Formats: sequence, C-alpha cells, structure tokens
Amino acid sequence: MILCNGIQGQPCVAQAASAHTGEILMIALQVLDRIFRKGYRSKKAEVLLSGLEPTGCRQLSRLAPVRTSEPKAERLMGAMDQANARRGRDTLRLAACGINQAWQMKQAALSPQYTTCWADLPEVKA
Repeated sequence: MILCNGIQGQPCVAQAASAHTGEILMIALQVLDRIFRKGYRSKKAEVLLSGLEPTGCRQLSRLAPVRTSEPKAERLMGAMDQANARRGRDTLRLAACGINQAWQMKQAALSPQYTTCWADLPEVKA
C-alpha cells in the first residue's frame, strides 16, 4: 500500500510462499508497478508479510501444486544470512535495496527491545 498526500492508499494483494529475499523483493516491485500513480508524491509505503512459518512446517493444499524449493537459492540465502550474522546487519544485501541510501527510518520514539537486544536490557547495580 502507498499513501500519498491526502489520498488513502488501496491495498494490493500478492500471495507467494518464499524464503528467498530476491523473490519477495521481485513480487513487491511488481505490486508497486501496479499501484504507483505518476504525478503523486508518496509519503509512506507499506508491505505486510503474514502467515510466516518455518520452511518445514508449510501447510499444503490439495488444490495448489506443491512448490519445491531450489537448492541454489537456499544455499545463497543461507550464505547471506551467515555472513550478515557474523559481520553485521546489511554486510551483504541485494543491489535492488540500494547502495547509498540517503534516507533512514525515523526512530526517535523507538521502544527499547528488552527481549531481543542485550544492549537495551536495564542494568541493576547493587
């Protein structure tokens, strides 16, 4: 969904089951092409991922064909995840995400992440 000044965005749905970042990005760009309006300045874009589940626990359907994962894509995503875990976030990323981004999220009112970040845990001194 994209919000423009004074115009409420219309949700555009695309469904795909994938653990491959490149495939998810490709689908998001296809949706953006469908909902983009020339001449309007957008102020917010939103992508919602739902129904996330581990790869081995996927609910199958009798009506839809079973989609098998590609070993090369799985190895690529695994290598990127390992490198980013070892060297830091965004050490490796897809070129479509941009190289030198001038913008950043506004995080002035970001809540502490007590359950996921060691640095945000309060210290108790005796």
